[in-house]
Amino acid sequence: MTASATTEVDLANMALTMLGQQPISDLTDDNNRANLVDARLADVRDTVLRSHQWNCATMRASLSADATTPTWGYKYRFALPADFIKLVKTENNTTDYRIEAGNQSETPTGTDPILFILTDEAELNITYVYQITNVAMMDVTLKQAIATRLAADIAIAVSGEVALEGAMMAKYQLTLAEAKYEDSTAHSDLETLRGGEWLDARLGGGTSRDFPPLDGGGAPT
Repeated sequence: MTASATTEVDLANMALTMLGQQPISDLTDDNNRANLVDARLADVRDTVLRSHQWNCATMRASLSADATTPTWGYKYRFALPADFIKLVKTENNTTDYRIEAGNQSETPTGTDPILFILTDEAELNITYVYQITNVAMMDVTLKQAIATRLAADIAIAVSGEVALEGAMMAKYQLTLAEAKYEDSTAHSDLETLRGGEWLDARLGGGTSRDFPPLDGGGAPT
């Protein structure tokens, strides 16, 4: 049995094989194939990570409020982790928040963007998709999705065949659909459906509601 991909070169060669191209030995090889995959692999990986809540790339974090507050609108802001790709959920599903880059008066430094979650909550726990770079730790469906999307991305440049790009994109969409199905069987639906409030209502005899409580006249309090 062929071993699963464990390196970026393995992912690159999966993509090249799909395109009927010869494999490479390193991303720094002196040929057009290596140059193309080396230039596109990181962006393609992050694009695929943003497309789905991959179990192998999902983490939980307790964030600390930033010393600087939003200029207006919210009371607090929390810097997102450096490896942040996509927010999955906040612990409190009723939390009102926005993800932004900061205040206008702040001058960005470096090349990596710093993103914040703005909210009125003084404490914030999140689940998020992180920038997984260790190929050996990726689920097989994620590896397949990255390789297929990479193949679509470089198809025309490598082969000159426009139709091949479309075929690889169609294959990528199928792989993504299969991954989403597999993900749906890997966790309980209770948390996904706001398990805390739902269970409280079921077991404690209360009600679960997304709207504010009402006063005696029926108006929101």
